[in-house]
Amino acid sequence: MKRLSIPLVLAALSGCTSVSHYVVASQFVASSQGQQPPEVIETEAYRVDGARTTTVAVRAPDSCANATADQASGGAQSQGAILATTCGVEMGDIERAFARANYKVISWKVLAREMAGNKSATEVAQALGAEVLFQINSLEKSQKTLGKDARWERRYYRSDANGARLGDQPLPDDQRDLIARTYLTRLEGQYNPRTYAVTLDASAVWVKSGQSIWYYRWTKAAEPPESGSSYSLHLNCKDNVLATCIATRQAEQERARSGGGSSQARSGEVVGVSVSEKAEDRERAVQAELLKEVIDNFVQRFSAARSFAPGS
Repeated sequence: MKRLSIPLVLAALSGCTSVSHYVVASQFVASSQGQQPPEVIETEAYRVDGARTTTVAVRAPDSCANATADQASGGAQSQGAILATTCGVEMGDIERAFARANYKVISWKVLAREMAGNKSATEVAQALGAEVLFQINSLEKSQKTLGKDARWERRYYRSDANGARLGDQPLPDDQRDLIARTYLTRLEGQYNPRTYAVTLDASAVWVKSGQSIWYYRWTKAAEPPESGSSYSLHLNCKDNVLATCIATRQAEQERARSGGGSSQARSGEVVGVSVSEKAEDRERAVQAELLKEVIDNFVQRFSAARSFAPGS
């Protein structure tokens, strides 16, 4: 179970002199996405022919997304590509994965160009020296909202002035509802309750016979993100009126406390500049990682046929 904490410190002022302190802890809870293993079908021909395969070709699906490498990885949003090839990023990733597994790879672009002459994919692949043709039936990137089991769990505590918990603090329904509406709902609404997934569906064809010898399908979903969901507020509430609290980000208070040291007057200073690449498209960045994992698994599972080779 994923648990993401959102602590808030409530300081309630009663009258002019007494101060009551509370901590409200809110945790986001969502079940794991229940990953299913890849669906792989191995035929007897795969165990024989796949074991002796050295050269492969990959055929792109009929349609797929058009994106530059930075867009596909989440490194940049589209500002107009100078040169982009439809399917090029994803197909290049697949080809490199096969090359890393020590296969000779026929360029998918060469395969597509030769097929323009009204030849079948298997005919072209065989003429180019490939033994196996991988047909990518589908390569999908998707997102979904977390299921009904996703929820916020809240606990209320008495605390000291520093926010250390001293014990449970039961609160009636109306006070809990008021705290939730006034403070928690806005913060919890900033959390992104979506997760992302990548699906690869493909088959391997022995080009000499045209027989499909191996099938692969896997949907890999990301777990709920844990970043960007932690908040801390210090609320000063006059006369125990929770609806009129003055809220201050706790981080600002910490800076105020630590900023009381001595300062020095200077006629000049040197300020370092730290520039790091930040993905502008978080969704694509997550999906790029998922895609890499799926492709690596796809190639690894097919290359397992080498274990069936005589003397292996």
